[in-house]
Amino acid sequence: RLANFSVQPSIETTMSSKNRRKEPPVLSAAYLEKTSNKNELIRRLRNVTETLSAASEDDSLDPTTHPGLLSLSTALASTAVLEHADKSVRLHAVLALMEVFYIYAPEPPFEEAEILRIFGQMIRQLGNLYATPSTAANFELYYRILEQLSEVKIGVVLVDLIRTERDSGDADALEGLCTLVRTLLTCSNGTRVASGDGTVHPPEVMGHAEAAVAACIEEFEGSVPIPVVEELLTCIGAGPKATVPNPEYARLVAEAGGSGNKGRKGKGGGKDGNKELPPKDVQVDNTSYLVAARIVRKTEDKISTPIANLLNGVLTGDPYVMERTGLCAADAESVEMDARAKSKANKGGKKGKGGKDRG
Repeated sequence: RLANFSVQPSIETTMSSKNRRKEPPVLSAAYLEKTSNKNELIRRLRNVTETLSAASEDDSLDPTTHPGLLSLSTALASTAVLEHADKSVRLHAVLALMEVFYIYAPEPPFEEAEILRIFGQMIRQLGNLYATPSTAANFELYYRILEQLSEVKIGVVLVDLIRTERDSGDADALEGLCTLVRTLLTCSNGTRVASGDGTVHPPEVMGHAEAAVAACIEEFEGSVPIPVVEELLTCIGAGPKATVPNPEYARLVAEAGGSGNKGRKGKGGGKDGNKELPPKDVQVDNTSYLVAARIVRKTEDKISTPIANLLNGVLTGDPYVMERTGLCAADAESVEMDARAKSKANKGGKKGKGGKDRG
């Protein structure tokens, strides 16, 4: 009889068990707190991102009707999540925060310190894009960050902070914007010759980078700050071509087991079997130059005067300019010569009646 005996749980015990099993809403800080390990946290961050993205697509999410959204935003921007020891947690936290920026645009629900922390991690994640082939698993995630920066114009949040810093004397937001612009200008790898994997980034990467930087420049009401202009001129001054290691050269040298100073022997092993090695370095299109040049053309009305003032100030040694720039006179002359050469090439490249280029 004792073997057939079973204790029936009380109503209170059953209700308590159900409450323990019940998960908090996805769009709440409590949802991220109920994690036992990093894998569980990553899974929940993905759920948050997917929920926010789906809601933002059909505009069904109103922050005023979801009180947990504000606490969730604060939790995502916390150092415990945003600066987590695991890199995947940091990446997925940034992806979720990009959706938060979209929902709350144009006024994100963060304090200045939180905004700067978010942008710091966002920039670090975006910096991984250059070295990530388009066939890699994380490429779409890094690309999503770039896409959101471009379409939602998230970078203008830093421009708004810079206006505040001009009154307070701080420069954290300006430094953050310069780092963001520099990362955007160099995140596209249109050739990937250096990696030797044969894959290239789609042209949309350059397009989004261009749009994201242009949005920031257009947002300035007065003059564009000298350090921001300098980021553009640094890329333009590097020229349209870049020299990178030739992966074919490295491969052949490794196969030969030599230093590469001598010819590579063929099967015959004799003098006639030697094979000339390809060049050690090759020239490829400098994508950062191309992006910067497009931005200057796109924002010509806003950026042309600040560029002229910066170059003239460097060439004449203006104390105000020299105190705020790292460019030297040689850099300024190089940029000016490059601009003149490009202008001359454009004029000389006009087509005649026959449809062929002159000269």
